[in-house]
Amino acid sequence: MRRATPYLIPGTTVLDNRFGATDPQVLADLESVATAGRMVRWLLGLRRPTRDDALDVRVIHHHLFSDVYAWAGIYRTTELRRGEHGFAWQSTIAARMTHVHQSAREVVTACADHDQARLAYEFARIYADYNQIHPFREGNGRVGALLLYTLAKSCGRRLDLTGTTRSQWYSAAADSMPFRRDGQASHRPFLYLLGTALDAEGPAH
Repeated sequence: MRRATPYLIPGTTVLDNRFGATDPQVLADLESVATAGRMVRWLLGLRRPTRDDALDVRVIHHHLFSDVYAWAGIYRTTELRRGEHGFAWQSTIAARMTHVHQSAREVVTACADHDQARLAYEFARIYADYNQIHPFREGNGRVGALLLYTLAKSCGRRLDLTGTTRSQWYSAAADSMPFRRDGQASHRPFLYLLGTALDAEGPAH
């Protein structure tokens, strides 16, 4: 019989993890340390030619979380919500992420013809769709950030989000959500944030 909460350690609200941690704060600390190093390695890797599958969020998620969770890189198999917002139905994730990945590849192919405003629009549209889907049980925010950095690198641009506060980003994410799970996410809340974060001068050095 399929477990109703397959991601949790039985009898707890803690995600099953490779560390064997049963305390949520201990797991959070271990996860933070494990993924921080892997995030740095991914960003350093962007200085080299981008690998063909670098825009696939499953590859990014596996890179970040394979030391922490056995299901790293695998789309979630349960429904997910945060507060009043319900994310995409689990049964629609694969098809909807195929569209997101295709959009990302199309932007990279055409980005030489796009000015900064158009790129900000395309990045905002892709991220809003990705955020509304929330394809993984955990780690969607960090994976989404690396997707944006990888998109910028692939387009010969530099993305600097250090001027954006966490509350600003979370507010944009919440405002972008549709009223229904099968509704259309709005890119508008991310437009200003990404427009100011993208370097208009071209390739990073």
